[in-house]
Amino acid sequence: MIEEIGNSIATGTTIEAGNTFSSAIDYDGDVDFFAHDFAVGYGYLVFLDVKDGLAGHVRLYADDGQRLLTSVPVHGLNTPWFLPFTPNRSDIGFVEVFPNGTGRYDLTVVRELANDISTATQLDIGSSLYSTQEHWRDADFVSVSFQQGQTYILDLAFDGGPFFPSSAVLTIFDQSGLEIQTDSSGSGHESILYTASATGTHYVSVGQNSQVPTPLLYQDYRLRVDPLTDGRTSGPDRLIGSGANDGLYGGPDHDTLTGADGADLLSGETGDDRLYGD
Repeated sequence: MIEEIGNSIATGTTIEAGNTFSSAIDYDGDVDFFAHDFAVGYGYLVFLDVKDGLAGHVRLYADDGQRLLTSVPVHGLNTPWFLPFTPNRSDIGFVEVFPNGTGRYDLTVVRELANDISTATQLDIGSSLYSTQEHWRDADFVSVSFQQGQTYILDLAFDGGPFFPSSAVLTIFDQSGLEIQTDSSGSGHESILYTASATGTHYVSVGQNSQVPTPLLYQDYRLRVDPLTDGRTSGPDRLIGSGANDGLYGGPDHDTLTGADGADLLSGETGDDRLYGD
C-alpha cells in the first residue's frame, strides 16, 4: 500500500523502530517527513531503498527543525543505503526523504546498540547480550562495572552470517575511553581474559574489520562477561571446566587442564602442562 506522507515537520507521519514504510514521491517538489522517537543509549540506522529511477537523500532533523545529518545520494547504483545516527538526548526527531525525481521508496529505521561509549548499554556481569552487526562499519558498545583486582572472561561468538570469521573484533576500553586490550583471532569466536586495574565502569565493543563496504550485512552474535574464580596453586593441578565459559590457569609446576562444554580458555604457566579442549 502506498500512502502520501506529510510535507513538513508539523505533519510528519510516525515511523517505529524496526518498521518499513512504503510510499512514493508523486510530483516534482514533493518531500516526505517522518517522526521518530529517538532514545539515548542506542544507535540508529535509517535505510532508504528507492525504486522506479528515484534518487535523493535522507535528512535527519531535531524537534526544533535544525538539520542534523544528511546521507550520501541514494540512487539505483547503490541502494539500499543507510544513514547511521547516535542521539545525544532522548527526543522526537524527524526523517526527511528529499528526492530527485519521482518514484517509490521503502524507508526503514533500525534501532541498535550505541556506537560510542557516551551512550553505551549496560551489561551485567554473569549475563549474556544478544545483538546484531548491521553494517560493515558497525561497532556496538556496552558498559560493564569491574572490580579492581578481579579477573574477568569476555567471550564473543558470532553466529554464522555473511562476515568472514576473521573480521570479528572484541575490545575493552577504560573509563576514559582508552583502549586496553583487543582480540581478533580470526576464528569468529573471540575471548579476552582481563584483570581490572581499577573499580568502575569500563566499556566493551563488538565490531568487525571487514573492508567490504556493503550496506546490508547482518550477523548475530552473543557477548558474555563472567568473573574468573581463581583456584590456582603452586603445586601440580588437575582442573576441569564446567558447562559454562571457563578460564583455567595452571600455576607453576606440571598441570593438566581440560575444558568442558562452553567457551573455555586454557593456559599453563611454568612447568610441563597439558591442555585439552572439549
